[in-house]
Amino acid sequence: MELEGFAQSFSASFWMLSDIVFRWVPASIASLTTAVQTAQPPVAPVSIWDVPALLSDAHVGTSYDVMLHAWMTFALCAFAAALPFIGIIVYSMVRVWQIRHLEKKEHEKAYRAAHDDPSKSKTRWNRITDHLDGDKPDSWRLAILEADIMLNELLDLKGYKGETMADKMKQIDRADFNSIDLAWEAHKYRNKVAHETADNALEYREVRRVIALYERVFREFGFIE
Repeated sequence: MELEGFAQSFSASFWMLSDIVFRWVPASIASLTTAVQTAQPPVAPVSIWDVPALLSDAHVGTSYDVMLHAWMTFALCAFAAALPFIGIIVYSMVRVWQIRHLEKKEHEKAYRAAHDDPSKSKTRWNRITDHLDGDKPDSWRLAILEADIMLNELLDLKGYKGETMADKMKQIDRADFNSIDLAWEAHKYRNKVAHETADNALEYREVRRVIALYERVFREFGFIE
């Protein structure tokens, strides 16, 4: 969903820029050049390919060659300047897709592991709580990430579908999921932790509180004992 929204935003921005560069600018040039002629100026934007013909109809003396050369130079420069930005956008879209694909594979792997042996859910939860023992923030961070993977597995078991966990949770009826607000709060904290660098210090009390939120969600559905 995020990738689709990004693509739509890029498409709208690209076409707005192309209208300005390749339609309104040529129309303005054509209007200025026809101002001294008896010909009727254009009443709508023109394409880049129409500009040479309009300049030819409106030229005075040798001005046609000069203006045509200036226009072609402008068009080529505009296109060349846009290429790096197009490359960056394409690269960003590919990277987003790759990240989403890897996340999906990790979730599927964890989901299959839980289904192969239901007792593993208890073992995994014990491992998560073990991560909280000690004073290592990296272990606390890992506890949050693993708990969120278990939450995603729970959503899969309940039959919720979507590209992301947010998509799945938006489908939930509160009557069927009493702890949905706790799940949202815990997942939002996970996103914060996942996007922060290792230099950002975690507060142990806050990590414990969020793990407790996950635990309440899991216990509601008997996902852990």
